[in-house]
Amino acid sequence: MGKPFEKELLNIPRTLTWAFEQNVTELTKMILSGSRKPFYIIGSGGSFSSCTFVADLLQHHGFFAKAITPLSIHQYRVRILNSNLVFISASGKNTDILSSYETAL
Repeated sequence: MGKPFEKELLNIPRTLTWAFEQNVTELTKMILSGSRKPFYIIGSGGSFSSCTFVADLLQHHGFFAKAITPLSIHQYRVRILNSNLVFISASGKNTDILSSYETAL
């Protein structure tokens, strides 16, 4: 089940190098253009920790942001109508994330 933790730790330097090389100009523009609307960051399992991190970053910069699970999309249907939605998934193949994406559309 999962990847060995020691192997994951060895990949941190390479992952950080990759992350710092990414061009985030368009992502920054997208975030700033939707700044008056709340952000809901959707994910589950291992991806939920990434959702929490993204929500914390957005909150730190003055945005309303909340990490939620795919099930919450079904519960929050009315609230999310005028919101920014960010879906985070390792593979994008899990039925929960796909179902919540279709519901959001």
